[in-house]
Amino acid sequence: MSEASGLLCVALDPGPGQWLHRLARDFSRRPPGFPWRLALGPRCTDVLGAEFDEHCMTRALGDRATMGEAVSLLEAANWRAGGILLAAAGWPVELMLLKAAQDRHLRTGQYVETWYGYRRRLAPSHDWPTPDHLLLPDTTAANEAVDEGIDAAHVHVVGNPVWEEVVADDGGDMTQWLFIDAPVRRDYAGSLGYDENDAWRLVAAEHARRSIETPILFAPHPTNANKPIPDGAMAVRYDISLLSRAGTVFGMFSAPLIDAYLHGRRVISVQPNLNQDLNPLSRRRLIPLATNPDTLCSALDEPRRGVDSAFQLALSGSLGRLRSATEEIMHA
Repeated sequence: MSEASGLLCVALDPGPGQWLHRLARDFSRRPPGFPWRLALGPRCTDVLGAEFDEHCMTRALGDRATMGEAVSLLEAANWRAGGILLAAAGWPVELMLLKAAQDRHLRTGQYVETWYGYRRRLAPSHDWPTPDHLLLPDTTAANEAVDEGIDAAHVHVVGNPVWEEVVADDGGDMTQWLFIDAPVRRDYAGSLGYDENDAWRLVAAEHARRSIETPILFAPHPTNANKPIPDGAMAVRYDISLLSRAGTVFGMFSAPLIDAYLHGRRVISVQPNLNQDLNPLSRRRLIPLATNPDTLCSALDEPRRGVDSAFQLALSGSLGRLRSATEEIMHA
């Protein structure tokens, strides 16, 4: 006999995997009123360890899996999905799963754990449907998503269950710099006015000008882990533990900058000659924005900024709100 229909939760990347880990951990401690399963990509499989094996359908879901592979996750021996909760990074398999679920009249939700590119993540082409429920971190994200053309009726503010747990500290050596790389050229071509190489060169030049002996820690993006490391940098794999070493963190607009900010590090968004600021922290003037050598120098000479209490408060209660959203997805 097959089980009652359940919720399939999907993540391909480490950030969404961390987000989903908090939900899965809570499901394990306080089981919901429906079965649940996980489908994970290789980049985030370490985030959800062996303790979730009984719920995991795959740890090898490819970014560009076939429609047949996607459909097989919705119905299998002793398993039938009644709803699906997907990350929204714009990977083809996410779009396939969403379309397959909606073709089967399943309830659908997608989550964006940060604050940019909502429409681009959900519908890179016009023939893809949007989810019944779009889960976002705060009201600013909700308003921005609506401004991008997403129907407000589908938007739900749930917070971020990873970032609500973070407590700032005074750790990290301010002279140890960390650069968070991201595939800006791949994802945006030249539309932003710069790419990751422009950002790196600006930071590396200032590092040399200040004659700092300690090499810059360089964290490649998880989707480009084998990228050649710039001369003079030290390759590291990004995880939270790096923030115990680095007191000054640079990047463009990727989610690890939020990690660093909430941990109390000096964070600088580096976007040379930008056309559009995609960093949620610099857009709100919570961290400095460096667009040229002078603004980078000024940012580095500022005192370290504290964490904005309103920004942090908006994330409180995230896990409870997320649990409520999954109930709504499954019982709509």
